[in-house]
Order: sequence, then structure tokens, then C-alpha cells
Amino acid sequence: MVFAIEEINRNPELLPDTTLGYKIFDSCGAPSEGLKGAFKLLKGKDRIISNSTCAGIPSVSMIVGDGGSSQSIAVSRVVAPFAIGMVSYFASCACLSDKREFPTFFRTIPSDTIQMRALVRIIHYFKWSWIGAVAEDNDYGRFGMRALIEEAAKFEICIAYIEFLSPGRTRERMLQVANTIRRSSAKVLIIFCGESDTLSLVNELRMQNITDIQLIASEAWVTSFQLWTAETWDILMGTMGFGIRRAEIAGLREFLVKLHPTTATENPFVEELWRDIFGCSVHISNQTLGGNITASSYRPCRGLENLGTIESTFTDVSQLRISYNVYKAVYAAAHALHNLLTCEHGKGPFPNKTCGQKSNPLSWQLLQYLREVRFTNQFGEEVSFDEDGDPIASYDLINWQKLPDLSVDFVKVGYYDAAMPEGEELALDESRIIWHRTSMENKVPVSACSDNCGAGTRRAARKGQPVCCFDCLPCADGEISNQTDSIECIKCPTNYWSNVPKNQCILKEIEFLSFHDTMGITLAAISLIGACITGVVAVKRTAKNT
Repeated sequence: MVFAIEEINRNPELLPDTTLGYKIFDSCGAPSEGLKGAFKLLKGKDRIISNSTCAGIPSVSMIVGDGGSSQSIAVSRVVAPFAIGMVSYFASCACLSDKREFPTFFRTIPSDTIQMRALVRIIHYFKWSWIGAVAEDNDYGRFGMRALIEEAAKFEICIAYIEFLSPGRTRERMLQVANTIRRSSAKVLIIFCGESDTLSLVNELRMQNITDIQLIASEAWVTSFQLWTAETWDILMGTMGFGIRRAEIAGLREFLVKLHPTTATENPFVEELWRDIFGCSVHISNQTLGGNITASSYRPCRGLENLGTIESTFTDVSQLRISYNVYKAVYAAAHALHNLLTCEHGKGPFPNKTCGQKSNPLSWQLLQYLREVRFTNQFGEEVSFDEDGDPIASYDLINWQKLPDLSVDFVKVGYYDAAMPEGEELALDESRIIWHRTSMENKVPVSACSDNCGAGTRRAARKGQPVCCFDCLPCADGEISNQTDSIECIKCPTNYWSNVPKNQCILKEIEFLSFHDTMGITLAAISLIGACITGVVAVKRTAKNT
């Protein structure tokens, strides 16, 4: 975000006479911390707000964030009454599209409704009719599973099980989930979780030796290098999922490697970064850092540490997906402010086509310009928001492939573009896909509750089980089925009969008896004897009556 702001401030065409400033707060992945940051932004530095009123102008005009759905829900509800626009880069819960509840919320990541639509299209394409799902027990996971159920029902895809992982999960709970996966006949598993929960689940699957599952990733972890280790690659190889579009942002890596504690003394995140990457502390003290860890637990930094000399996830710019969303969010806010400041009287969005207040832009006026923002960035992508505050949805289809040095390569094997005509949204290159290692011949895995019913049979639902679980019963004599998974058999027309395989109606054969055949002579003799007996009886009866 800081990189984007500084880039905008150097741009002579965008906000030429205005310098953007910023305040950054860490929500730590917790709604409560997100709320603390929101209140600080509303209050402003050294401002005292009376307990009896909240009147006045907020100290901030727009918020970029939060990253999580639960945090964004909490913060949005607080800032909405002040008409402060909020642009998130990673909160994908479908619930946030409800403008009645979140009127000032926007985002540069597509809604989970679109993500689930894309995932179900992939599942349907590969004929996986029996799947399992594991999700976080929060707004992101719950609403995601609701969307999965709705989309799967449209294609008769059955969900064998849905397991939720709560924040305070225990080892026993992870073992229960692993046992559910083991007992199920579903061989395709959607993991709709963040990195932490996914890593815990994958480790549990490894310990339980459950290695025959094709994993489907959510956008939250589909390009997470941290998950791929020497212990987990046999579980993760072949994983597929949709990731948000990436971009190569020029100058970003150079900006990142310049970061140093001596040049960023007021940046509270630098010391934490130095501890994580170099294992040393810039300021040694007994201050508690988290849990039972204190700053004195780390060795002192020597001052020679340099981000440019190492490879880390912080300086890796090969998969700029979330970062690109942050970049777009900052530019969307800048373009909204630019449009307000350059508005011409008589062409504005307010009554009588007036413009917003330019000297000190009001948050509710800037919000209107944010709703209408539309621009094409330097990567050729159009950035705008629909009536629900959502962007134009598009994803890359990612396949996890193992390289010779046992590292992972995130290979793009297709894409999903919601802006395309119906039926043309999904495009993929099957020849580039590497499936899970249990598919020795690199064939598409099979995941079905029941095998297909061939021609000559029909599907019979199993009582009390999903529609995907059925038995195959042969058609009765005189009936056929000539398609796979027929619901019912078709009765043959008059003068037609079913063949032996019961997959075709054939004309009945008409047979004639010859007087020279034994059967013909026998039947003829019986007929003659019967006729004679009938005649004798009739004569005697007539004589008696005479």
C-alpha cells in the first residue's frame, strides 16, 4: 500500500496538486483489533469526542482494508454511519455484497459466490459428482459453504460431508475431520480455509497416511508457498484451485529490499519482520511480543542484515495476487479523489449536477465518486465496482506441480472470466494439468458415490441417501435404455421386443409351422382329433333331441 501511495504521489497526472497520506493499523486477523483501528481512525490523533454525540467530520476520508471477511464486517458496520468508503482487497464473503447492511463497502477481490460458481464448473467438467468440503467456522467459511450447496445442486453434484474448523480447534477435532475424510468414498476435497487451518489439516492427513485425495483450494491458500514442504508435497501435489489475477508491479521488489530499521524507525512492522526473517531483534527489551516470547528471546541484530541478499516470501514478487488487489484498491481511492477534485460545475453527481467540496472533501461526497470510479490501470485491466460494490470477477486456474528440485510451481492451466457470455466463462488446457500423485498415468481422478449405469439398466435411488448414490437395475423384458445413467427404461412399441442387452428394440420374428415337421404333424393331428370328437358329440346330441 505504501508503495502504491508513493507511486501516486510521484505521478504528475494523477492528483497533481495533492499528496496522499496514510495511517496503517494491524488488525492481527481479529475483528476486535480491527475495530480498535477503526475507532482510532474515526477519532483522529489527540481528538476528544464527547460521549453524548458523534457529530463532526471523521478524521479519515477512506479506508483500504480489512483483509479478512469477519474483520471487514465488523469495521464496515462501524464506519458506515459516517459514510466512509471502505475498499477491501481480500474480504470475499458473499454477505458483504448486501448494500442494505454494508452500504459503504467495496472490494477488489470477487465475491465467494463467483468463486464457488467457478469451482463447481470445474467439478462438473471433470465429472466429479461426489465431493467433500472442509471450511473455517466463520463468516468466510459459512457463507462459502452456503454458496457451494446452492451451486452444486444445479449440476446434481452431491456433497458427502461438510466439516467446519473453529478458531480454537484441538488435535482431537482435527483427528475427527481426518477420520471423516478417510471413511468417505469421496476422493475430491474442497478446503475452504486460510493458510493456518489448511496447514493443520494437511499435516493431519499426512500423519493419518491419507494420500489418495485430490485437493481443491480456495483463493485464500491456492498460491501459498509456506504449505509446500518436504513432509506435505505428496499430499499437495496436483492441487487445483482458482487464484485471483496476478500482475508484475515494476519497482516493487526494489522498494521492498530497501526497507531497513534505520530508515523506517516509525514503522512498527519492521522489527517484527526482522525477527521473522533474520531471527534477531532490533530493540532488545523485556517487552512481551506474544505468548511467552519476549524481545530478549532473540539475539541482537548486527545491523548488517539486508533483505536484498536473501530470498523470502516478503521479497518474492512472482505471485503478486493479494498485493495486486491492494494496489488496485489504493488506485481506486486515488481516482475517486482525483475525479472529485477535477469535477467541473454542471457535470457533478450531486443535485443540480454540482460537484463535491474540493477544499476539504467530505467522506460522503468521496463515497459517491468511489461508487462511480472506472479506470484502466497500467496493466490494461479495467477497475470498477458494480451496484454491489464488487469488481469484474476473473480468476486464474492454478495447478500445483512438483519441480525436479522438489519445489512447487504454480502453473496456470486455465481461467474463469465472469464477464464472458454464459457457457464460455471457463477455459482450460487439460494437457498442462498434473494430477495428484496417486494417478500414476496422470488420468483424471474419479470421485463418485456410485458407478455409472450402462445401457440396458436404469438408476434406482437408494432410500435415505443423496441422489448421487444409486443402484443399477436391468430393464424388464420388452423395455430398453440406450443411454448412460437412464432414470427409467422405455417400453418397446407394439410388434417390437427388447434385444438381449436391453439397449435396442427389435422387430418381433413371425414363425410358421410346416406340415412336414414333427411339431406341425403333431399339432395337426391333435386338431383333427379334436374336430372329430366335437363332431361326434354334436351328432349324438342332435339325435337325442330328435
